[in-house]
Amino acid sequence: MRVNWVITDADVTTVRDLVREQGGHQFVLERRQKNVDLGFKPRLDKPHVWKRSLACMLSSQQRSGPGSALHAFLKLDPFPLSYGACREKRDGLADYALAAMRSAGGIGKVNRRSQWTEANFRDWFEGPGWAKLHAAATELQVCRQQLPDPAHAAIERKAAAAAAQMDGFGPKQSRNLWQTLGLTRYEIPLDVTVHGFPENLPSGFAYPAASWQTQRHPDAPTAGGSKAFWSLWKHA
Repeated sequence: MRVNWVITDADVTTVRDLVREQGGHQFVLERRQKNVDLGFKPRLDKPHVWKRSLACMLSSQQRSGPGSALHAFLKLDPFPLSYGACREKRDGLADYALAAMRSAGGIGKVNRRSQWTEANFRDWFEGPGWAKLHAAATELQVCRQQLPDPAHAAIERKAAAAAAQMDGFGPKQSRNLWQTLGLTRYEIPLDVTVHGFPENLPSGFAYPAASWQTQRHPDAPTAGGSKAFWSLWKHA
């Protein structure tokens, strides 16, 4: 069976109206400035990258928007899991992180996440992993200082693969890390709720299978749910 998709002028108008309505939204403006337009200067210092990586790891399968427990935790000043605080507590970091997460309240799976916090700090920020992260970030920064070029997508995907090796990271959070640092334009993290979209397209609808990747998050359910999700749409 072959499906013919007919896009009418009314459809085009609807999409354009949506873009026009949302174009002035603060989130859209900030995302354009941070991830599209030239002139943005990403921070690559270790304390900043550490906090952003921690935020990404903690937000997996966890409410993180305004009003959430995690949002309030990340806004604490002084932040209990800052790079400096973690260095001081590195000999017992898992226990220290566990206590900090429990005191915040509302953060799930704190036993695992406190262990991941210690492992990532030790191996990726105080160990050999930092060289890999910094090399990937530097390569992305070179691309970010240039005009948008779809060829940069391959570099962004390679950087995501590097970040995905951290404990508690999967294909979505590894892309979130580089995106939230303002270093990527093309690799877009998609939520698990849309993982079945390509499979549910009408029969006969052709989409480039190579443009999607199926990867398993370390925290993904092993029963009663999908083990993997469609992690990204590769922009053509």
